[in-house]
Amino acid sequence: MWGSTLPLAILASIILLSGFTFSLDSINRKWVERVLHFLLTLPFFALLFLFINSETSYHYVWQYGGADLPLRYRISAVWAAREGPLLLWAAFLAIVVYYWRNPRLGESKKQHESRLRFMWGFTLLLLLIAEILDPFRKTLNPNWSSSGLNALLQTDLMIFHPPLIFLFYTFCISLGARSIATLLHPDENDSDLSKRLTEAARPALLTGTLSVGLGGLWAYTVLDWGGYWAWDPVETGSLLPWLAVVVLLHLHIKPGKASDLLYAGAGLMAAFTAIFATTVTRASGVWASSVHTFVNDDAGEVSKYAWGRIMTLSTDYSAGVEVIAYVQVMLLIVSIWFSAVLCKSVGANIPKGFERSGLLLLVVPSIAAINTFFSGESKLYWEGINPLIIALVGLIPLVWIVIHLWASGIGLLMRDPTRLLLIPTSIAVALWLGDPIVGFISVLIVIAHQVQEKPSVEYGWMSAGVILWIFASWAQIADVIVAASGMGIMLAPVLLSSPPEEEESLALFTRKGQMKIVFSAPVILVSSFLLLAWLLLLNSLDRTQLEAHEFYGSPLILLLVLALMVYSWRRRVPAERIVWYVSGVVCISIVLAWFMSGSLPGDSESAFIGPFSRGQLAWFMLPALLIALPSMGFEVVMRVKSLRDGRKNTRGRQTRWIGLGSQLVHFGLIILLIGHVFATTLVDRGDVGHRMSLPLDEPVEVGDFLLVFTGFELSVQGDAEFDSRFDVGERYAGAVVEVYEESKVNSNGELGAPIAILEPGVLRFSSGLPRSEVAILSGATGDLIIIFDLSQAEELGQAMSNGEVDQIQRVRVTAYDLPGSHLVWLGWGIMMIGMLMTQQVWWRSEEGKCLSTLPGFEGMKTLDSGEE
Repeated sequence: MWGSTLPLAILASIILLSGFTFSLDSINRKWVERVLHFLLTLPFFALLFLFINSETSYHYVWQYGGADLPLRYRISAVWAAREGPLLLWAAFLAIVVYYWRNPRLGESKKQHESRLRFMWGFTLLLLLIAEILDPFRKTLNPNWSSSGLNALLQTDLMIFHPPLIFLFYTFCISLGARSIATLLHPDENDSDLSKRLTEAARPALLTGTLSVGLGGLWAYTVLDWGGYWAWDPVETGSLLPWLAVVVLLHLHIKPGKASDLLYAGAGLMAAFTAIFATTVTRASGVWASSVHTFVNDDAGEVSKYAWGRIMTLSTDYSAGVEVIAYVQVMLLIVSIWFSAVLCKSVGANIPKGFERSGLLLLVVPSIAAINTFFSGESKLYWEGINPLIIALVGLIPLVWIVIHLWASGIGLLMRDPTRLLLIPTSIAVALWLGDPIVGFISVLIVIAHQVQEKPSVEYGWMSAGVILWIFASWAQIADVIVAASGMGIMLAPVLLSSPPEEEESLALFTRKGQMKIVFSAPVILVSSFLLLAWLLLLNSLDRTQLEAHEFYGSPLILLLVLALMVYSWRRRVPAERIVWYVSGVVCISIVLAWFMSGSLPGDSESAFIGPFSRGQLAWFMLPALLIALPSMGFEVVMRVKSLRDGRKNTRGRQTRWIGLGSQLVHFGLIILLIGHVFATTLVDRGDVGHRMSLPLDEPVEVGDFLLVFTGFELSVQGDAEFDSRFDVGERYAGAVVEVYEESKVNSNGELGAPIAILEPGVLRFSSGLPRSEVAILSGATGDLIIIFDLSQAEELGQAMSNGEVDQIQRVRVTAYDLPGSHLVWLGWGIMMIGMLMTQQVWWRSEEGKCLSTLPGFEGMKTLDSGEE
C-alpha cells in the first residue's frame, strides 16, 4: 500500500507539469492544486510513518531503522541514505511551490507558469530517481541483522541539519526557477525581478546560515578532530550556494543599475551551486577526501578530474542514476543562462518552444522508472550508451540557440577576424588544460565576451575570465603557462585595440569614490571567493585543501573587512583621511605578520603553506578585523538609536528595523571571522604535539591548563550509569580527567581543586562501529577539547574481559586549547538574529501585502500565499 504513494506522486507531478490546473477556474484550481501538492509530499510522510512504526518488512526501514532506536533517531534515519533525502527534498519543493503558487510581483502569466513548471519538473525528476531506487521495496528476511543507522547520525543535531540543508537548497531552486522564467519570457515592462528574487533569497540565506552552522556545531561536538570547519568537500559545497545568495542580496547596492540578466545569473548560480553541493555529498567517493561520502568505490583506474570520476561513477547503479541527473540539470542551467546572454548580444529573442527542450531531461529517467516499476529490476537506464552522451543532453538548449543564432553570430564575428581566431584558440587552451569542467567554462566565457558589440570595453567578462585563470592556477588545476595563455586570450581585445578614451578617474580621496568602491566590494569579492572555493573544491578529490582555502581566501576576506570598515567610518572620518587609515591598517598587518608571527596562541609558529606560518596568516587578517569590530559595533548602536527615535513612524520603523538587522549580520560576521582565526587558522590539527599520553595521577600541561588522568570508566548497556547517560549504543569506554588552572598552582606545587572533570570516551554500537564522545570544557575565553584515542578503546575492552584494567597506567588523548572559539558561535548567533529581523514576513501593510524596505525597494508589494 505504502509503495503506491510514489507512483501517485509521480502522476500528480505529471498532471501539474502538463498545465492542466491552469485551465481551471480559481475555486476548482485551488482545491485541485491542494490535492496534487499533498500527493507530492505523501511518499515522504509514508516513509516517515514506516520508520516511526519500525516497519522492518520494508528494506529501507530494516537497514537503517528499528524499534531499538529512540523515536527521534527513527525520524532522522529517514535521511540516512539516498532514497529518504530525495523524498524529503521533493516534499519541501511541493510545499514551497504551493506557498508561492500565485503570481509574484510583476510576474507575467507566462513567467508564472514557467516558474511553476520548472519547480514541478525538478520535483518530478527527484521522484523518478526515487522510483528507480525503490525506497518501498520489501525486505527478503526481516529477521536478518542489518548494518543499522550510522553511529555518527545518532545525534540530536542530525535530526535538524539535513532537513534544513534541503530546505535551503529548495529556496535556491526557487531562485533558479524565478530566474529561468524571466529569461525565457522577458518582459520589457517588468522591472521587478530583483524584488521577486529577494522574496526567496532572504529565507534562503536564513535557512542556509542556520543549516551550515548546525553542521559545523555537529562536527565540533561529535567528530573526533576538535574543530567545526576543515574545508571538507561537503562543507565547502554547502557554503557555495550560501555565497551565491549573499551576492544576489547585495546586487541592489552595486553602483549602477544591475540588469535583469545579472540578477538572473545570480539566481541561477544559487540553483547551480545547490545542485552541485548535493552532487558532492552524494557522489559515492568522487570526493574521496570527504568524511561525508556515502560510499567509496575503488573500481578500476581513477581519474584525476572530477568530471572523469563522475563519468566513471555512472557505471554504479545506486549513485550513477542520481548524479548523472544532477549533472544534466546543472548543464541545463548553464545552457539557459548563456543562451540568454547570446540572444541579448545579437539582439534576438528566445525562439518559440525553447522552454520545452528542458523536458528532454525527464525522458530517460522516466523510461527507467517505468521499467523498475513494472519489472522490479534495477538497471542503469543508459546501459550500453556512453554516459557522456546522456549527460550532455543538458546542453541541447545551448546547441539549439547556437544554431538559431548562427547567421547573426557569424555576421557579428566577421566584423573583426580577431574574434574568429580567439574562440578556437580558447578551445585549444581548454584542451591543453585537461580539466573538462574548467576548460568548458573558460570557452563559454570567451564566446560570451567575443559576441559583445565592443569586447574591448566589456570589463566584466574580461575580468571574469582573467580571475578564472588566476584562481585555476592557485588551485593547481592549471600550470602557469596554461593560465597565462588563457589570460592572454581574455585580454587580447584590449591589447589589440586602440587606447580607449579617457574616462573619469575614480576619486579615492572623495566620499563618492570611496562609497562606489565599498558598494561594489560585496558583489565582486564574494563572487571571487565563491569562484575560488569552487575551483579548490574541484581539486579536492583525494585530499582536503584547508591551507589553500585559508591562504588564498585571506586577501579577499581582508578587502571585504576593509570595505565594511570604510563604510562604518563614512560619517565620522574625513574622506581624505580614510585612504591613509586603510593603508596604515594594511601596513600594520604586514609588519605584525613579519615580526610577531609567534606571539599568538595555538600553533602560530607552525608552517602553513610555503614559507608562511599560521601566525603570519592570522596577523595578516586580525588588525583589520579587530579595528572593524568596534566600528561596526558603533554602526549597530547608531541603528538602534535611529530605530528608537523613529518609533512613531511605522513605515520608517520598518526601514530602520531591517537596516539594523543587516548591520547585525555584518557585526556578527566579523566576530565569527575573529573566532575562526583563533579556532581554525591558528590550530594545526595534524600536529602530533596535540596527541599525548597522560600518566595516572600526574599533571600534564596543555595551554593554560593542567590535565590529570585519574582512572577509566567502563560501562555496558543495562548498567544504571550507562542507561542514565546514553539511550543508544552498547558499550562505553572512557577516561576520567581532572582539569586544573595552571595559574592557580601554589609555590608548593599543590593543584588545588579541579575546575572541571572531563570524561572523553568511545561509545560502541551493535554494528561494531565506534563513536567518539568528545569532552568539552567551555570557559570564559574559549574551549578545551579532549578526545579519547579510539585504538585504546580496544585495549580497554580486552583488559576488561581479562580483569586487567588496573594494569593500564596511561591514557592516550588528543587535546586542543581553543581560546576565542566562543566567538564563532557568538558571531553565528548574532548573524541569525540579524537575518531574522530582515525577513519581510514580519512586515506587512494594512492590506496584508509583503513589504521590502531595503534601499531602492521602498513600497515593494507581493502577494502572500493566501491571496488569489
